[in-house]
Amino acid sequence: MTKIFDQSVVFTQLHKSNNDNIYEIVIPVRNESFRLKYLIEGLKDNFKLVFLDGGSTDNTVDLIKSYDCDVYQRNDPKIYGKQDNQLAQDIFDAQNGTSWCIAYYINNVSKAKFIIRLWADEYINKNDQRRILDYFNSDRVNVVGRRVDWFYGYRIGSPTSYIISYCPGEAVWDDKILHSDVVSLSNDSHLLHVQVEHYSVGDTLQNLGKLAKYTKAEVSRIT
Repeated sequence: MTKIFDQSVVFTQLHKSNNDNIYEIVIPVRNESFRLKYLIEGLKDNFKLVFLDGGSTDNTVDLIKSYDCDVYQRNDPKIYGKQDNQLAQDIFDAQNGTSWCIAYYINNVSKAKFIIRLWADEYINKNDQRRILDYFNSDRVNVVGRRVDWFYGYRIGSPTSYIISYCPGEAVWDDKILHSDVVSLSNDSHLLHVQVEHYSVGDTLQNLGKLAKYTKAEVSRIT
């Protein structure tokens, strides 16, 4: 990914933590305050957490600051204008440049040695966190997340797998998909597969309104 924009155009840093862990997790957020407490408390002991805020209007940013995690405001309107074709326009309108901003952060902003990418409604259990740290400590980076969807205690759908770890400069953004070309060149025996719990699937506004209670129960179950 070529550095096109100055960092100050893409992000405004709202808080810088004192955490200097060389292993990072970057998480995009927008109005996620009802679930972030459980996510942060479950991950912060093993990783430096960095949040990319897409314009939260609740107390998401204040909550992140209270845990002394890095948080950047995404300045998307300064970056994205009219796209060349309707497909590209639809993707940018729907995703608001989230994956592009994650890739930009990984490649041009992060000072970490290895970076994990998670969404705000995903979680990695403690055992797999330890496996990732052991893997990183051996100077290997290709971690594949096997995502398992849960909905109110029920497992739904089939697990899907995708790369979740990067070195700075390695993230590639294609349309709305973030990936690493390094994985396609790697021997499968060198990949670490971990389970990523997707614990807040909802398909209606009514269901989404129940997630505060659901999230706490699910995180207790999977931690």
